Amino acid sequence: MFDFNLPLDYHFTKILSNYEIINWEAKKFWSKFEISESYSRFLLCQKTYMGIKILTKHGYLSVMPSPMNQKVFLYSETEKLKEFRLQFFKKNYEQIFISHKKEISKRLEFLNLQNEFSKELISSYPGLTLEIKKYQKNIESGIKNCEAKILTLNDIIKII
Repeated sequence: MFDFNLPLDYHFTKILSNYEIINWEAKKFWSKFEISESYSRFLLCQKTYMGIKILTKHGYLSVMPSPMNQKVFLYSETEKLKEFRLQFFKKNYEQIFISHKKEISKRLEFLNLQNEFSKELISSYPGLTLEIKKYQKNIESGIKNCEAKILTLNDIIKII
């Protein structure tokens, strides 16, 4: 995700993308990590501090001393982090929309097969033409619906 080595990068990415970070102490970061109980608390704290230092160095976090305790530092997100979050969501949503588009395309293909088969049924059973044509109208409505959804998703993907 980052172009530099970040300890606990998966956990930091999850936090940075899901939370607004304003005046957080370091302990707030590791309290949000979803790490098993068997993981060493000392190692977790050490890697968290290293990760925060690296994120600060690369301009994702700003740091200032706490007004209450000079030994404690408070971390806040920067514009660079806000831009990262926006890009992260855009990338993930694009993949979600592409997945939806594939599902709708499969549905569209199925409806087209149904439409072709209903045409075969009309030629085989001319006495049921009216009933089959009513069914065809439902199929054609579904086809138009799927085509509209695909066009909408294509437009949204272009915007993203």
